[in-house]
Amino acid sequence: MADQSKPHHPATERPAEQGGPIGGPSAAAPTDGYAVGYKRPPRYTQFRRGQSGNPKGRPAKSRNLRKDLLDELSERIRIREGDRHRKVSKQRALLKAGINRGLGGDVKAIAWVFSLVARYSDDTPLSENEPALEPSDVAIIEDFLARKLASQGSRKEPATSSPDDEEGVHE
Repeated sequence: MADQSKPHHPATERPAEQGGPIGGPSAAAPTDGYAVGYKRPPRYTQFRRGQSGNPKGRPAKSRNLRKDLLDELSERIRIREGDRHRKVSKQRALLKAGINRGLGGDVKAIAWVFSLVARYSDDTPLSENEPALEPSDVAIIEDFLARKLASQGSRKEPATSSPDDEEGVHE
């Protein structure tokens, strides 16, 4: 009758050499002295020698358009300038081609080059949204510059300078 209380399921049984049903206590005591317990899993659930615990590995990071574009533009290609061959990045080659087309009279290329210059130039003019300096601010800046220039002039002559002349100026 004890056999009828637990139905027989072949999927829950381990092979004969490993002992009782999966997840249950082993029917046979281990013969090699290995005790199953905390941080000691059953041998049949451990990774096989030479087999990775993560066979697929970490998934590759997904790429995006920006990364692909930057990688492609940074690749180096061979170009010819006059009778010389040089290796430059594709980005540099595109700039050279655009500028050369502009020099040849292509109006669209000229506009493209000037738009790049305007976008990436450090000499951008103040926009209309930025407030102009107040006269009091201009006076403060001019006073500071005058004191700074005077202190630098006095440093060139060590015989006449004193520590009291350079009050509040630290470099």
